[in-house]
Amino acid sequence: MNKSDRLIINEYKNYFIRKTSTATIYMDIKTINDIKSYEYFAVSSLEDLEELSTEYKLYDSSYEEFRIAMGKFALGLSKSYKLGIDIKDKEKFIDTFLNLNSRFEELERKNIMKDAYVWK
Repeated sequence: MNKSDRLIINEYKNYFIRKTSTATIYMDIKTINDIKSYEYFAVSSLEDLEELSTEYKLYDSSYEEFRIAMGKFALGLSKSYKLGIDIKDKEKFIDTFLNLNSRFEELERKNIMKDAYVWK
């Protein structure tokens, strides 16, 4: 994982820490299945946003659930080394995380373009 990937993951983790209490969630991460559930929640949240964006313009408040889901996922990734997760599984999680981030950035870009079109 390169430095920019680490920064992206930390950005979501820090957002999550600012918005919620992480103590119980961090303690609840005990197995790879816990991280998988956070991954699933992040994927579901992004799919919901993508579906909503086809009909509506999204605002910052619309992104809240996704950012929190990604923050939980990032928290799980940060604990993965303590759980002794296989490197291949960890790389798969990181790839999924970065893919979700790319899709989210694309969604934000499209949403900005919708905004520019409306104001034109």
